[in-house]
Amino acid sequence: MCSSNTCTFFERTMNKDDPVFYVYVYLDPRKPGNYCYGEYTFDFEPFYIGLGKGKRIDDHLRKLFLNDKNNRNKIKTNKILKIQKETKSDPIHFKIKENLVFQEGSDLEIELIRLIGRICEKTGPLTNLTAGGAGFRGLSQEVRERQKMHSVGKHDGSKNGMFGKHHSEESKAKISANRKGQGPKYSDERLERHRIRNTGRGNGFFGKKHSLESKQAISLTRKQKYPSQKQQVISNVLQTLNALAKQRSVELK
Repeated sequence: MCSSNTCTFFERTMNKDDPVFYVYVYLDPRKPGNYCYGEYTFDFEPFYIGLGKGKRIDDHLRKLFLNDKNNRNKIKTNKILKIQKETKSDPIHFKIKENLVFQEGSDLEIELIRLIGRICEKTGPLTNLTAGGAGFRGLSQEVRERQKMHSVGKHDGSKNGMFGKHHSEESKAKISANRKGQGPKYSDERLERHRIRNTGRGNGFFGKKHSLESKQAISLTRKQKYPSQKQQVISNVLQTLNALAKQRSVELK
């Protein structure tokens, strides 16, 4: 039995032997494809794996939760808000496996998170901050350090060394250059396995077609993210005309 200092409320108030738990997943509807992890395959990129019971699966979408300034998983919250803004709908979410006792659910959650990988560990697309299981164990060193700095207020408001300041263009360019190529690097063997899984009948979307609603959502997202060449030309012309008008106005004065 865990002590009151290390045991979460979730752990203290549940009967672990009741088969009422389930493991659930959140998917990004903007990223269709064949995402295969062991025996589990998803038609859209997974970005969160959770363990819960009752209405836990919907908690992440509640306005009170999304607007909570003390919510520590900003990566997940920001992704959900961005999906809602761009697609005008909630992320795809469903239960992967139900009617589990706590230990079964915990083991499955840990295994799925391990297979898919986490952003904070640079091993995959999941926004989970922990390796799974009860409570908040398994936090990455990076996240632990960030939470520690936040808890002592070293980077809050006027205590932040950049408070009231802005990076110069030269500084921004250096930061950008240093960050390039810092994403996850996969072996050739892993890339080849991924290629084979996504080819022909190995592709989860093989022989299927998007619904009209799905096509419209994907089209809207891409138009917003990647404006057409014609739209870009019009935008550039308008910016030039506005600049000339301002210049003309100054000359007349």
